[in-house]
Amino acid sequence: RKIATGVMVAIVLIAAGNWALNRPRGSRAAPNTTPAIAVIPFANVGGDSAQDYLADGLSDELATAVGRIPGVRLAARSGAYRFKGQRDLDVREVGKTLTVSYVVQGTVRQAGNQLRVSAQLTDATTGVELWSQAFDRTTNDVFRTQDEIADGILSALASRIRSADTGAGPAPTGVMRRGTADAEAYDLYMRAEFALRQRQIGPASEMFQQAIARDERFARAHAGLAQTLALLPYFTPTPQSAVFDRVVSSANTALALDSTLAEAWMSLGLTYSHNRKWDEAGAYFERAVAADPSDIQTHFQYGRYFLYRGDDTRALAEWARVRESDPFSALAASWTAYGLALQGRVAEAVAEAGRALQYDSAAVVIRLNVMRAYLAAGQTATARRMADGMPNLAPWSGMRGYVYGVTGSRDTAVAVVRRLEATPSTLWFRNTGIALVHLALGDTAATLTSLERATDLGEIWPNFESVLDPIYDPIRASPRWAALVKRVGLSDVPGVVK
Repeated sequence: RKIATGVMVAIVLIAAGNWALNRPRGSRAAPNTTPAIAVIPFANVGGDSAQDYLADGLSDELATAVGRIPGVRLAARSGAYRFKGQRDLDVREVGKTLTVSYVVQGTVRQAGNQLRVSAQLTDATTGVELWSQAFDRTTNDVFRTQDEIADGILSALASRIRSADTGAGPAPTGVMRRGTADAEAYDLYMRAEFALRQRQIGPASEMFQQAIARDERFARAHAGLAQTLALLPYFTPTPQSAVFDRVVSSANTALALDSTLAEAWMSLGLTYSHNRKWDEAGAYFERAVAADPSDIQTHFQYGRYFLYRGDDTRALAEWARVRESDPFSALAASWTAYGLALQGRVAEAVAEAGRALQYDSAAVVIRLNVMRAYLAAGQTATARRMADGMPNLAPWSGMRGYVYGVTGSRDTAVAVVRRLEATPSTLWFRNTGIALVHLALGDTAATLTSLERATDLGEIWPNFESVLDPIYDPIRASPRWAALVKRVGLSDVPGVVK
């Protein structure tokens, strides 16, 4: 039996830059003097790339534990992942790049059920090793191995870091909060988290459910399932109405077991926004922020909520919070690019788009937002390159058709819309995709008809493009558009109707 303790922070994705662009003019952030530590993804030295998830998982759970140490700031994991797989790592260079005082790194070798894990803590300023140890165990002993590594690091740091509140160093116990004593349930949970972060939504959902079947009181698994189900309508042809009740049930079960799980509150906010219950969604996002103000996913999704509610300023503020915690998040940068483009700050939007691509040029959401920024800037050739990476699944294909249409490839856009029209009329997101292409082709009547059908079927088109996006300008003066935005609960957005 292999214990897969892995979650790779994959979708979320972007670089450093001028992160002060949303602060009041003339203000400066106070320097952060808290000692910082980076946990570099452990290297899989067993020769079998199928075990990469195990190395990633060990380091990811260890990073979670280190992040709970009083008096320590954890470096953004996306920044730490920049150094994944690098051999002969210069720890002092890592320290300078990530602005950290300490670096944790290690290796994992698995052969059958035998596991050898080595870990070390190094002073990033001097390059002096402060602690190191190797562990020879079986895969059934991953819990114990994680605990001993965490305790070793905490003990080594205890004499160097003092809590501002207590004046004491961190206690070397109690930092691993797995939520279950069942090793197999934990294994399944970590496999599911690994899949979720790579947006392998179907497999993630199945493995979360299997983890719950082994331990029905595993709150983190219920919360993970809630988030996975809430994301299904974006990445699979699954109507939001088909998962709404299940998201609510899974999230509420998680919260009944542990009300501090921001992920569960956030999932409720996401699914209620899909159901066009915007006020309830906002209240749930507020509960998520209150439960864990440092949770990056909460701030990211809360930003999207504000964007679709027509408040791009607050959206940018939420994504700025993400960047402050995770300056290498390409996802936050790409959404920032879209928000800036909506504000007409085109040069800044293009700069953010470039930073996003520097760290992830493949993820579909990154390409979508970057494409929007380049379209706003009139950089049509680059926008088309981004569009070429859109999947054939609606509405992504519809956005690809839109770009083709507005950049001069009318015949290609027509071919896209014809393929969409040949699909079943009730196919999820089909009508949204058709509407987007007709916008580019200048057929406003067909656009409005398709959006009306999409609304009838509960398609979450208001959660795909902002209703303030210039893409909708050709239909903004139509009474049919006014009726549509009223139906989806957004008629109170200033400027949504001419």
